Amino acid sequence: MVASVLLGGCTQVFGLAPTEQQPVTDAAFFDAPADAPFACPPIGETPQFSRVLNQIVQSCGEYSATTEGRAVALCTEPANQLAEGPLDGLLIPIAGLEQTAELHVDFARYAPEGDELFVRSWTQSTTIGRIRVYRRQAEGFVYTHDVALPGQTTDSFVRFGTPSRGPRRRMMVRNNAFAYQEIEFDAAGTAVLIASYVAADLGVTSITQSPPNLTPDGLRLVFAGSTTNASGVLYSDRASLADRFQPGRLLPGIPINPTPFLTHDCARIYVSAIGYVFWVQRL
Repeated sequence: MVASVLLGGCTQVFGLAPTEQQPVTDAAFFDAPADAPFACPPIGETPQFSRVLNQIVQSCGEYSATTEGRAVALCTEPANQLAEGPLDGLLIPIAGLEQTAELHVDFARYAPEGDELFVRSWTQSTTIGRIRVYRRQAEGFVYTHDVALPGQTTDSFVRFGTPSRGPRRRMMVRNNAFAYQEIEFDAAGTAVLIASYVAADLGVTSITQSPPNLTPDGLRLVFAGSTTNASGVLYSDRASLADRFQPGRLLPGIPINPTPFLTHDCARIYVSAIGYVFWVQRL
């Protein structure tokens, strides 16, 4: 009953069609290869999405996923901790990434290949934050190194988007009072600055604190922002990694939220709201 009330209210607030509840499902089913009927649209075209909002029934947010169907999020059940598992399925707390009153471990972003996890780590008593890299091993996720921004010390408010695929990855980062920075870094985490963006460069008057999330090819991104006429989730693309991103185009019907995530094939967008994760399917 509580879920039904929340879903109904969510639909009214977001102005979408009826919400469809997705149960927590068996991991073995979702570990099987998935059909991939979609491919991202040609550069310059904007994908269109259904107005039906689907809910994942586990209290989580800040969702991202790999190309092979694994996902990570910051959850409040069964524990207030980063959790990982099958796409759309039950996420399990990640051993070794527990939060304490002093140490905060949050804002995780999965590498497209699923081999690395990028996590923000900061302490309550300092203003220093780190972009920590955990490598997936047989025994779980093991810390290997930090991503070092060129000429900067990252603070506790540092935020970053999903990276592109390796071995040299691109990532959008916001640190201190700097603009949104596109960096490229190697397997050791040594980064160089590629480009800087302010809101106007992406065709908006403001962007949420969370930087845009890149697709694995580094050619497309989504972010939440506001224009003079509307607020919502926007999509941008570019022809090559040597180009700058074009001004964003608003995706109709997708609720504004800080951390929209676009899957590698542009088939779905995941959003976080009212303590849960939702997704919309591409038409």
